[in-house]
Amino acid sequence: MSNRTPPLRRYGKASAEYLGQSAALSDPEQDRVMRHSKQRLLDIYRQQPLRTSCKVCGGPLPNGARENIPYYLFCPACGHANGRFEDTQAYHDAYYGTGQGEDDVAQAYGAETAEAFGQRVADIYLPKAMFLRDVIVADGHDPAGMSCVDFGAGSGYFVEALHRAGFAAKGYEVSAKQVDLGNRMMDRAALEQTDFAHTLDIVRTLEADILSMIFVLEHVRDHHRLLEAVRDNRRIKYFFFSVPLHGVTAFWEAVFPNVYARCTSGHNHLYTPQSLTWMAEKYGFREAGSWWFGADVTDLMRSVALGLHQRYGESDLTRRWTEAMLPMIDSLQRVMDERKLSSEVHMLLATDEKMGDKA
Repeated sequence: MSNRTPPLRRYGKASAEYLGQSAALSDPEQDRVMRHSKQRLLDIYRQQPLRTSCKVCGGPLPNGARENIPYYLFCPACGHANGRFEDTQAYHDAYYGTGQGEDDVAQAYGAETAEAFGQRVADIYLPKAMFLRDVIVADGHDPAGMSCVDFGAGSGYFVEALHRAGFAAKGYEVSAKQVDLGNRMMDRAALEQTDFAHTLDIVRTLEADILSMIFVLEHVRDHHRLLEAVRDNRRIKYFFFSVPLHGVTAFWEAVFPNVYARCTSGHNHLYTPQSLTWMAEKYGFREAGSWWFGADVTDLMRSVALGLHQRYGESDLTRRWTEAMLPMIDSLQRVMDERKLSSEVHMLLATDEKMGDKA
């Protein structure tokens, strides 16, 4: 069997990455635009049948039809936070099949320079790749030359970060526009265009040491079959993923319905530490490491600032609130991270326990 060292767990991350995003979303007009852009999909989601079985474990869910909050169906078997409605094929097609995502990306990054691309890789994605490398070393393996395939690679930021960290990396992405952008930015054909229909076939036949999905797993409709495909592919040694959590931000967003919900508006279910543990045990995986951090405190700062603006307009109160919160963000967030109540987690699962150590 593999080296059974305790999982390498890391908590907290400097808030600089989130402050830029939060500053943009703190603009009242930008907040209005973001809320409007999500409303159409939310309306479609609410037209789907009520969810009766858990997204992760498939167990029956309690009847919560009288409640009108986004995440109330906590699975009694695995603890997963399920949305009220099924993510049907119709909803999936509406979410991914309209081309809206490609247009948003093209508008946001279409004019991006190679310098800006590289800076985004260095600031946001390289720390993730270095964490992946550190965990593999702590798990008793040499990551040098290991191959990694990133599924749902977007414009290739994480693929480039993996390359810089010493991995042999490539990516698959649904959006042809993002594939073109990423390959131009990296000056090599590191990304390949695919579609959701081929997801399971790609994972089943993947010739790579590591499969990564950075904020992709939560959007996979057939969660069970995807994890079965990872389990059954003997070539895959590690599964690295990040997912949104039902942490403190989910409560902020329930309190501030008139503020853009960064976490819950784009996800129809949220993971918990309990459901992640259940998932690993169910498919025979072992946690090699995890990194718990989030933007919960910056979300609170933004939500209160926008709430003050909605009630009082431009006022000194908003400025005083922001100035009071800024020095405390990292220390307050660290407390939430260490309690695993952050808005996200990055986790590396080793697959060596499913059928014995895969040398």
